[in-house]
Amino acid sequence: MKIDVRILLFTNVLMGILVFFVQNRHMGVFSFVIALLLIILAGLYREAINYIVFYIILRHFGDFLSLFGNNGIFMYIDTVAFMILAVFPLTMIGTIMVKTIRINEFISALEQMKVSKNIIIALAVAFSYIPTLKEEYFRIKENMKLRGIELNIISFIKNPLENFEYFLVPLLFRSIKLADELTLSALVKGVENDNKRSSYYLIKLKITDYLIGLFILISSAIFTVYII
Repeated sequence: MKIDVRILLFTNVLMGILVFFVQNRHMGVFSFVIALLLIILAGLYREAINYIVFYIILRHFGDFLSLFGNNGIFMYIDTVAFMILAVFPLTMIGTIMVKTIRINEFISALEQMKVSKNIIIALAVAFSYIPTLKEEYFRIKENMKLRGIELNIISFIKNPLENFEYFLVPLLFRSIKLADELTLSALVKGVENDNKRSSYYLIKLKITDYLIGLFILISSAIFTVYII
């Protein structure tokens, strides 16, 4: 089942607001369940299983570390895990968009929402960059491996700041070139054109999209009132 990009954007914004403004762990679980339902509806079953396993590990990671006492490094890792959990539902919805939505559909949907051209160009470039980021990570990892530097979870836990430097510095330099290339690609597709663009894809909200959006809105309102 294909979910309209506007429903995904609406859900992402709504879940982001609820998670960051309603300071309650139960809200994080609720947001995860909503995002998980969307992933299943989108037919991304393997991704759903991976996210469930990863979420359970992170959810109980703090309990596991507490067995070793209140060591400073363990508290730091627990804080990082909590921050990842906070943005977890947003990442899941982003996965649906990257896996199921074409860039042309994304641009057309934003134009129908009367979004500013500047914002559309910025979001189109960011949307195109997400799949590229995975490829860049593996390239950087292979280059570091040739230099005798391992980039993995164990090395990150041992030397977090050093591993951030090994990964982020080359990524930032590479991103400058990639951003220019992706921006030119978006401009070639006529994003900056003031005239109304035609679209090969039919961008229209279906009855199922309205039902999904209504369910998410009502369930979010009920759950928020319940936990406050």
